[in-house]
Amino acid sequence: MREHARQMLYEALNGGSALGLAPLILCVGRRDRNAFGVDVLNQVLRHASHGQLCSRETTRALGYL
Repeated sequence: MREHARQMLYEALNGGSALGLAPLILCVGRRDRNAFGVDVLNQVLRHASHGQLCSRETTRALGYL
């Protein structure tokens, strides 16, 4: 079950969705067993393009528009 959830998280995160989900992932990631989520978030954000991180949809999802 855990592996399936990890795979789903990895597949679901992209530059836009990662920013919106980052607060939740980081909050849950403070628990000892969820370092995977924080690692995936880190990978996605490092590989996201500037356009993905600054898109209109991303800023709207974060409440900046």
